[in-house]
Amino acid sequence: MITVRWEPINMRMSQLSSLRLQCIEVVGKEIQDISEKTILPQSIEECPIRTGALRDTGRVNKPKISPNTYSVELAYGGISKKFGTRVDYAVIQHEKYEHKRTPGTKWKYLEDPIKRNVQNIYYAMASALDFLVKRVFNG
Repeated sequence: MITVRWEPINMRMSQLSSLRLQCIEVVGKEIQDISEKTILPQSIEECPIRTGALRDTGRVNKPKISPNTYSVELAYGGISKKFGTRVDYAVIQHEKYEHKRTPGTKWKYLEDPIKRNVQNIYYAMASALDFLVKRVFNG
């Protein structure tokens, strides 16, 4: 005779469901951490530099959290605090290959570091989710 106990399974599924927001937050914080400590510094190094104003505007914005998402945004542009000038050419420098740049800098200075770190992001997401799932199923 085979007996299936549904109560523990339902209880665990309920626990998993209640951890949805916590999962989003934990995974989001991992991505934010990688963005601040790895991606942005790499991006700033590759960012074109003439005056330094564009590099000075590189940032990881405050995350946006909703019941289903944790959004991390890396950005350039706006007012350079160091130089006091408005930087409104970040997109042009990023997207236009033909613009002249200082040697050692490049276009796609934000996109390329993100692409290089996709595996790190996936690993961080998997580790965070693994931790939370183990916590639910192992008590």
